[in-house]
Amino acid sequence: MAYVPVAVGSGTIDSSDVQGNLDGMKNYVDGSVITADLGATNWCEPKHIMRGHYSGIVNEHSFASGQQSGRMSTSTEMSFVGNGPTGRDNPTTETAVDFPKTSITFELDGNADVMFQFHASPISPTLDLGSIVIEETDCRMLLDGSVINDALHTTFRFQGTMPTVGCANASWSGFYVAKNLAAGKHSFGLQGFCKGRYTFLVNWSVSMEAYYL
Repeated sequence: MAYVPVAVGSGTIDSSDVQGNLDGMKNYVDGSVITADLGATNWCEPKHIMRGHYSGIVNEHSFASGQQSGRMSTSTEMSFVGNGPTGRDNPTTETAVDFPKTSITFELDGNADVMFQFHASPISPTLDLGSIVIEETDCRMLLDGSVINDALHTTFRFQGTMPTVGCANASWSGFYVAKNLAAGKHSFGLQGFCKGRYTFLVNWSVSMEAYYL
């Protein structure tokens, strides 16, 4: 049955008069509530749900229905990958590395549909290798360490023996929705494979929005 407090007499009320009721309500809410104690309709409205909790350390806002998190670069901040792990001669086996500071770690309280988004402006250096080549840098999204192939982006520069024959640097942006992602800890971020000397990212951001099922 629903919790029924003990009536407190008139006159001066001491803490000892209400402590039993406080303890009883706490114990009831912590495990004694049953379905029959709740009204079938209209027992809970939006105004009864506490507002979300915000953590400024990880820029995460948690709500009863889900959570949001993200990171945006400052005006002078850069992220980059280089050709160190892969070599500049377009190897057949790709060895990708993470773009620093583009990762988010989060924990879901329940299964959720989660939308991930990112954008970035890549900058590659001018190279003169004696012939026209494509100095390509690939960017892909990672979810829990696995590549999301639906969100692959590429930027490149055309170079030649004369002053730059032509160049092109794209703006990267994309999103991915993970359906019914399991409760627990997860990670999301950007990874790159660089065939040129290096590629910098400026004006970049990563974010996620989770909606509990």
